[in-house]
Amino acid sequence: DVYIYVDLYVLPPCVDATAACNAPSDVAWRWQSVHGAGSDEVFISRDDINATTDVGHGKTFRVAVHAWSRHGATFKIRAFEVPASRALAAPQKTALDALFDKCCADASTTCNENWRTYRTNGTDPCHAPFGVRCAASGEIVELDLSGEAMACELRAADFVAFGSSLERLNLRNNSNVKLPGENSTFGVLGALTSLKSIDVSFTSLAVARALDDLCAGAPASLIEIAAMATNIQGAV
Repeated sequence: DVYIYVDLYVLPPCVDATAACNAPSDVAWRWQSVHGAGSDEVFISRDDINATTDVGHGKTFRVAVHAWSRHGATFKIRAFEVPASRALAAPQKTALDALFDKCCADASTTCNENWRTYRTNGTDPCHAPFGVRCAASGEIVELDLSGEAMACELRAADFVAFGSSLERLNLRNNSNVKLPGENSTFGVLGALTSLKSIDVSFTSLAVARALDDLCAGAPASLIEIAAMATNIQGAV
């Protein structure tokens, strides 16, 4: 077996080529990937480039791979441009808006502030820097909602629209998110047939059974469940 843990860290191009130009790391970065099974990806929004990043001919973003491997590994880095024409598929856009309405109903909270801003100005989620990663098909492959102060109960029905495309889901650090049990597992898992990685650490996992039982009801594609500080009971 080969055990590999990989994260990507990115810094913008150096402003002055004659000045010190440090490499990015886990303590020095502007953009970072969300840790999980499968390929790690960093998305740099066009809004970030237009507003805060000095780019141009002869300048390159600084990228670092931070990894640990038990037996050694080779890493491949690819860069590609998200075309302006890419837009989130309508059924998933509706489902994403419904998640926002359900989990961020209290406008006085800090729930998904970036999401709230970009939703207000009409930016398509595939181009906004709030945790959505879209494939060329316009469907979501990664959804990072970690630490967004959401307050809601999430069931299978909330994620059915993402079932065939979503590979990575991060709900970490949302203590007021409840994940009730449905059909031998928690409902979110049952709805996501292509899921590879899910992080539900520090949420309210309302399933009183062993992690092995949760895995039995999970999709065959699932590689990783992170569930720190949840109320899973029994042997793992």
